[in-house]
Amino acid sequence: MVFTFDEVLLLKKEMNDKYHLYLHYHDTCSSQFFTFDEEPPKEASAYIEEFYAKKGAKVQFFGDNKGFKIID
Repeated sequence: MVFTFDEVLLLKKEMNDKYHLYLHYHDTCSSQFFTFDEEPPKEASAYIEEFYAKKGAKVQFFGDNKGFKIID
């Protein structure tokens, strides 16, 4: 799924304002993904899933729950 930089900025702001978490955005040639410095609370993870579900996408969290990517 391709998402806009405005969406990335909005999600980063929401994570900071609501959960006091810094969300890192990584954009490489082959993929885009997000990471946190610390494991987010379940409420933040649920917010992220809901944020992308509204756009018709799913979130796949990494094993340590400190990162995720968007899948179609």
